[in-house]
Amino acid sequence: MELADLGLDTWNYNGGSTTIAALYGGLPVLTKPGVTNASRMGASICASAGVTEMICNSAVDYQEKALHWATNPQELQQLRQRIKGRDSPLFDVPQFVKNFETALQQIWHR
Repeated sequence: MELADLGLDTWNYNGGSTTIAALYGGLPVLTKPGVTNASRMGASICASAGVTEMICNSAVDYQEKALHWATNPQELQQLRQRIKGRDSPLFDVPQFVKNFETALQQIWHR
């Protein structure tokens, strides 16, 4: 991911696991949610990673943000460092496991 500065998610079908891998590697991913589940994954992943500023509301917003990040390398580097810290629910595996175990126990007891 060190060879790329910014990931650009496709609109009709978002990256899914590719977006997670990019974020895990410290690569910011710009995304625009659509109306289908497959086109909304990127926004959900970015929100879970704590980078809601990478979620665009329209095609114009997407283009403006892409140009902004491309012409503001210092801001982009700060964002990359924040993502690399992996301090978000998306990368908190121990907490995910605890929540999942609790959910399974609740299902079992029903």
